[in-house]
Amino acid sequence: MINRDLNDEQQHWRIQMARGLAAIPDGMHEAIHFWVMYGRQPGDFLTAVLTNDLFGAVRRGDDQNAAALQGWVRLLYNYCPIFCYGSPEKVAAWAAHRGLAGPTEQMAAA
Repeated sequence: MINRDLNDEQQHWRIQMARGLAAIPDGMHEAIHFWVMYGRQPGDFLTAVLTNDLFGAVRRGDDQNAAALQGWVRLLYNYCPIFCYGSPEKVAAWAAHRGLAGPTEQMAAA
């Protein structure tokens, strides 16, 4: 389904991410979507995954997410923009930029 409110780049990544979502728990789909699209700060587990903190991810993840760590890595590597994960600095920059949406008036109101 095409969302007319998204620009071409956002729509591309939305479609790409949908291909990789099967590898992660259903309850996390919204969190990764809002992270990539809008840079919305995720919870402790996903932040650990995004910042490449394996020990933190295992420590903070519930049983489903801990078991799905390989799926998380594949989702990020194969389907997410390279700038949204990998280190604390990259994650902070992505959040500051507000993801693919970038700084917009809509995000400022949210």
